[in-house]
Amino acid sequence: MHILRDRQMMAFAWGMPVILLLLFGYGMSFDIEHIPLAVVDEERTPASRALASDFTAGDVFRDVAHPADAAAVETLFRAGLVRAA
Repeated sequence: MHILRDRQMMAFAWGMPVILLLLFGYGMSFDIEHIPLAVVDEERTPASRALASDFTAGDVFRDVAHPADAAAVETLFRAGLVRAA
């Protein structure tokens, strides 16, 4: 009964869920996009190059580096240039 009599409480009770729906529906996105990627291609065949390019074909990964060996990947990680390898 108290909630029905108080106009501010009614506005809060009906307004907050609407605000949260708008905030989580449009304002926040949990999609993962454009992650900097390093690809070590030791095989260097057309099939391995095609596989590496398939990773960057979508919006998830962004091709940044092609280090010569796996040891160079750690340097890229520590420098903050890549997030995945």
